[in-house]
Amino acid sequence: MRFFPGAALASCSHCHQYIFSFFPFSIVLENRTSPRHRMPSNLLVRLHGEKEQFARILDISEEGVCFSYDHDLQKLAGRRFKIDIYDCRQGTYLEGLPVRIVSNMVEVQNIGGEARSILRNGGRFEKLSRAQKKILARLIARYGSPATGTDGST
Repeated sequence: MRFFPGAALASCSHCHQYIFSFFPFSIVLENRTSPRHRMPSNLLVRLHGEKEQFARILDISEEGVCFSYDHDLQKLAGRRFKIDIYDCRQGTYLEGLPVRIVSNMVEVQNIGGEARSILRNGGRFEKLSRAQKKILARLIARYGSPATGTDGST
């Protein structure tokens, strides 16, 4: 960075995400060290809260998960909580995965002719047990396919 006058490197105090700034541009630097994988549509994140809700998994790694859901039902930014990964076809799940939301982005999508706010969250797994790590690795190996590009998850 010392070779670029005016360039700056910053880090979020909450999620430790690195941001490289070179006016007028800013770039979020990738933090994941394990590869991301796409999952089939039958695997969902189950969110607990005022209203139980299911979210679509955009990608997953052994470090974290990126998922999207209807923004109006849950507000998760910056929170720590537990999620379940639910298999709709078999009715099985991996439950109680501790996660911390480290990034989010709101998109407006046309769903059924109606504009809906969809929130995309990037969550980092925190303090998984050995059993959870093993089962998560098996789940990714069994169902995952390599993800291409980046979509804001961590």
